[in-house]
Amino acid sequence: EVDRGRVARRNAWAVMPLTATFDAVADPPSVAIQSAAIEGRENDVLRLNVTELKLSDKDGSEALSLALRTTDDELSAVLINDDGATYLHLTNSYASSSSSSARLFPVPMGNVSDIAVAATANFAGTLAFSLVATSTEATNGDAANVTLPVRATWLGIAQKPGVALGAAEVTTRED
Repeated sequence: EVDRGRVARRNAWAVMPLTATFDAVADPPSVAIQSAAIEGRENDVLRLNVTELKLSDKDGSEALSLALRTTDDELSAVLINDDGATYLHLTNSYASSSSSSARLFPVPMGNVSDIAVAATANFAGTLAFSLVATSTEATNGDAANVTLPVRATWLGIAQKPGVALGAAEVTTRED
């Protein structure tokens, strides 16, 4: 009905088919370490103390992965478990994470609470690296990362001096 140029309002509804597409989006994983600064003595293996690593999404559509990212060549290996049997030697091979000098090393998803790092032999100093947890959607590959920066310090220790004597007996004059 039209009344003085206005339309009378009435309650009405209609059912229409609607197609909607929802793309899967990865949720950032939950990851934590006990401390972002770890310290030990030269030639020690330093434990990262991962206290939490899990998917936030509970529907089973995502996969979890872990990697270590570094620009330091002095970082040489990642220990995966306490028995020392599983090492990831970082100097052997790596995948470039970008055009920068950063290197990204995938870490096997074993007992992540036992992850530890080692520097090259006799290294003393501080190295910076990141622990990167990634959640990836299976359907479309969408990924979400959480990056935890870590500073590892190896304190130098005095090396035993080397002394070599040419003769077992030395003879000299009194004055």
